[in-house]
Amino acid sequence: MVIGLGKLSGRMNFDQKMSSRAGTEHLLSLGHKKIFYVAGTSEIAGERQQGYVEAMTENGLECHISVNNDFENTIETFVS
Repeated sequence: MVIGLGKLSGRMNFDQKMSSRAGTEHLLSLGHKKIFYVAGTSEIAGERQQGYVEAMTENGLECHISVNNDFENTIETFVS
């Protein structure tokens, strides 16, 4: 599952941190324990990372973070 991949319209405004946290908590509720966060280097990516880190640490789980602008190659590395 990939959360938040793509470009946002300049007219759209929502809480990046909360949406990332909610997505991570949803995956945790399904029983997933090893969840990777792959992001670019934008300000939005930092906000999303905060939500991911909060959800993982509050559940006592290790964070797996890759900050990289080369999404396709990074994702291929994780799923290979």
